[in-house]
Amino acid sequence: MIVKAAQKFGKLQFEVTKHAAEFIDLDEANFEASMKEAVNNPEIVKQMKADDESVRMRCEKPNELLPKEKAKKIVMQKI
Repeated sequence: MIVKAAQKFGKLQFEVTKHAAEFIDLDEANFEASMKEAVNNPEIVKQMKADDESVRMRCEKPNELLPKEKAKKIVMQKI
């Protein structure tokens, strides 16, 4: 399931990037050349990972614990 999720995420990421590039009229060949150059530079890769993590942290909501009574009610409904 993890592999399938990673594959789906990769496809989604590709599609979103493609649409974003089209939106700003970025040529695909220029984008590919820029990305190849970027992934060969460790500093740029480090910054890209930091940016990805920053965006992920802003988008994800932290897991909050349910109040004990609410959790108990849910468990009772499931049983």
